Amino acid sequence: MIFDINEDYRVRTDSLNYILEERITITKRETEEEVPGWKILGFYGSVPMALRALPGVIVMRPETTTFLELLTRFESVMRALQAHLPKTS
Repeated sequence: MIFDINEDYRVRTDSLNYILEERITITKRETEEEVPGWKILGFYGSVPMALRALPGVIVMRPETTTFLELLTRFESVMRALQAHLPKTS
């Protein structure tokens, strides 16, 4: 089963784990063609554990160089997560 968080992150399951993944672009050696792929960021025992790890992953991104970029990325992921939560009245 695959749970999309947003266009860049997802949680995938296997028989034992919840796997946090990030979208990447892979360049094929033979053809130099760029194709989409997924990079494993970690293995977790539950969905909440995987989601709790996500802010730390965002903070450690090498292209995040300013606090404003960090906040923008974090807010984007939080909005995506909230979109999946049931609405309360």
